Amino acid sequence: MVNAYDYKELLAKHNVDPGKMGCVMLDTKPVPLADFLEDEWMREWEYVSDDPDKKWVKGFNTDEQHITLKYGLLANANTIKDDVDALLDDINFFESDMYIDHVSYFDQSDDYKCIIGHVMGDGELERANARLSYLPHIDTFVTYRPHVTLGYVKSEYLHQAISALSLHLYHYRLLPTGINYGALPEKED
Repeated sequence: MVNAYDYKELLAKHNVDPGKMGCVMLDTKPVPLADFLEDEWMREWEYVSDDPDKKWVKGFNTDEQHITLKYGLLANANTIKDDVDALLDDINFFESDMYIDHVSYFDQSDDYKCIIGHVMGDGELERANARLSYLPHIDTFVTYRPHVTLGYVKSEYLHQAISALSLHLYHYRLLPTGINYGALPEKED
């Protein structure tokens, strides 16, 4: 699948860094992964990056989880919060039905894979993504696929992790907790 990261030179030519794009997320109550995986499996399977540029790659996500509504904004979402809120004003995530349809992965590298839960629902996530597309942005992936990142595993444990989580997470209901506008903008010196 082609994505914006395949064209870093083109984006750099236009002063766009894919790693620093703005993002709007819907935080959810974390899926209690420890309830579904034996502790020794979690510790053996999980992958934690020692690369400071990949600080989010830190094993299984047990504290914070979110569904990305829009990634690729040309501005930090905190700086355009009023616009984001206006676009999402009539979308009620808290009455929306969202659940994990199936567990899969994103191919990250030879060393590790990103385990995800594909999210299905009543269309509110897709509506939010379409609305947020009115903001200046670059689609880093052409097709919007709502998902929740469950964690990062060593490649050799990919299939065991998917099998173990699939048993427990089919139609697992996700509970939204609020809008997340991403990291605050970096202060310039």
